[in-house]
Amino acid sequence: MNRLLCIPALLLTFGISAQSPATSARLVQESLAQKEAMEEISLIKNIVLENVGPSVMSGRVVDLAVNPDKPTEFFVAYASGGLWHTQNNGTSFEPVMDKTPTQN
Repeated sequence: MNRLLCIPALLLTFGISAQSPATSARLVQESLAQKEAMEEISLIKNIVLENVGPSVMSGRVVDLAVNPDKPTEFFVAYASGGLWHTQNNGTSFEPVMDKTPTQN
């Protein structure tokens, strides 16, 4: 009898914790177009920002790719967002994806 009660409980649990469906390509494209339109009419679009703090904030690194021919050049991906590139062994980094049309 207990086994029969477990099956509906498992089905209910998996149904509640199921992953959300993927966003359609059409909706992603519409969102990117809306984002671009909002950037064009932004009141602060011409303000140039300059980072005065650390080059990259600390956080969990999720991936690292090192150039085997030049080990002082590498890419770093962070869990908090962003892909960064350095050519001087991490003394400074340049963002790679800042101008890429993404919904991050």
